[in-house]
This record gives sequence, structure tokens and C-alpha cells, in this order.
Amino acid sequence: MNILLHICCAPCSFYTIDKLRQDGHKVRGFFYNPNIYPLSEYKLRRQGVADMAKRLNVDVMYQEQPLGGGSAKTPEIPQRGIFGSKFALARPASGGAPCPLAQNRFCSTPTVVADKQQRCSNCWRMRLTEAVQTAKKQRFDAFSTTLLISPYQNHDEIRIIGDELGKKEKINFYYNDFRVGFKQSQQAARESGCYRQKYCGCEKSISESLATKRDSGSLGMKFQAGK
Repeated sequence: MNILLHICCAPCSFYTIDKLRQDGHKVRGFFYNPNIYPLSEYKLRRQGVADMAKRLNVDVMYQEQPLGGGSAKTPEIPQRGIFGSKFALARPASGGAPCPLAQNRFCSTPTVVADKQQRCSNCWRMRLTEAVQTAKKQRFDAFSTTLLISPYQNHDEIRIIGDELGKKEKINFYYNDFRVGFKQSQQAARESGCYRQKYCGCEKSISESLATKRDSGSLGMKFQAGK
């Protein structure tokens, strides 16, 4: 099958892409992650994906605006992220269209912020909605996501969302439990020198990751978003 693979980050891509190719599929990457905060972190992750793509010789689309709209002008982006209220113009991550950092309403709805389960669910749906619409528009046989490799994500819910969106758009959501290759994928990213992030993506996940590390006693490591 010809699969459009939503890519969340470089480390989750190495094994996933190799596995899909080994199973006989053609893969094209799709980077659309407006949840990533701050802009400096977005740039690092985007570049990490570009480095991975070059190493694996895989084509990657970088979607900087939702398919449904957005003008050509640079959007207003919260300086303090999706949970802040101060706004400033955000410049493109690497030329072309403006970076979509934190502009999406799904992640910024105040009533959702405090509820991690709902916030994450909305974030997965936001990104997979863009992926399935792009896959349908460009006539791919199926779409999938590297989120399926992470043991830190709600695997079952991601599968449910993917299946639901696939049925709605009449395009197959390709499911595979890639988690068996998580450590292998991380090691490949480490050996390649690709950027490896220290938290999930949104502003809220920074404090959540710090709290987890504090509780486990592993906070001694350097932790600074976008560094």
C-alpha cells in the first residue's frame, strides 16, 4: 500500500518507517504538529525529522497550515504558548508557510487544559484529522502515525480515533503495534545524532514531564525546552 505516515518526531520514525517498508509498503512522511511549544522546540523537532528523512531517504511533507484554511499572512501565536494570553507574530520554522505553533483551538480550549486525558485526545484527533484529509486528497491507500510506537501514548485511543477518522473519510487507517520497536528506534535516533526531545510537545506537557522526573528522582538531567 501507499501510506501517508503522520510523523510526530524523528526518534519515533526510524523503526516505524523501516517496518512499513519491510512489510512491502511505500511510505511518505507527513509532519503536522501545531501542539509543539515553544517555537524553538518546534524548529528543533522539524529539523530532526528533516535529518531523519535524509538518512532514511524518505520524502516528508511539512504541513504548516490546516488544509481547511488559514490565510497566507503570518498568524498570531501566543508567546507563552497555547495556555497563555500574550500574542506575537511567529515566523516560519524554515521558510515557506508560517509555523502553526499553538494556534489550534483543540489544544487551547480553557475547559480542556486541566483534563490531561481530554487534552491529549483532542491533540491526537487534531493531527490525525489533518493526516487523513491529506491522505484522501492526495489519493493514498491508507494513513498511519508514528504515535503508535510510543509506550507513553494511549495506544488504544489513538487506534480508535484513527479508525473513526478513516471510516468517516473512507480511507484505511493502517494499524500496527510498533511499540515492540520503540527502544530500537530510539537507539537509531541516538546513533544518527537526530534531535531527541525530553517532553511530549505542548506547554502543559513540559511541567508534567518535569513532575514525573522529579518524582522518579531523575531530574538531574538538563531539561530546557528548545535547547
